[in-house]
Amino acid sequence: MVGYPESITDPSYQGQILVITFPLVGNYGVPPRETILDDLPAYFESSRIHIAGLVVATYTEEYSHYLANSALGDWLKEQGIPGIWGVDTRALTKRIRVKGSMLGRLRQQKDGDKTAWEELEWKDPNVTNLVAEGSTTDILG
Repeated sequence: MVGYPESITDPSYQGQILVITFPLVGNYGVPPRETILDDLPAYFESSRIHIAGLVVATYTEEYSHYLANSALGDWLKEQGIPGIWGVDTRALTKRIRVKGSMLGRLRQQKDGDKTAWEELEWKDPNVTNLVAEGSTTDILG
């Protein structure tokens, strides 16, 4: 089992909205983005976030892990990745298991107005080569 920093930076989730069913997300923050040998990240699966969005049930900005140097929300904002919390992720996961993967999108409110939403175009990850987007062409050796 891995934590959310590893899942968020896992290239296999390239371009997808990640639904995390852990009961609480954010409580151990995000470790430093330092690298070790050949730009290999010390605490992540890759050097960048690969998900298109994040959905969690309960989120906290208060982190307490000794390696953490920022909050998860701050990292997502810094990288332009939308995230929402307050979702029944267990029910959503059950629905996905029954219906299969489906297209979805996260919309953002305009200037905090709860009645106005930014219109976003649908981006269908099935029409792009997600393997190429999430892979490297560099040979490590």
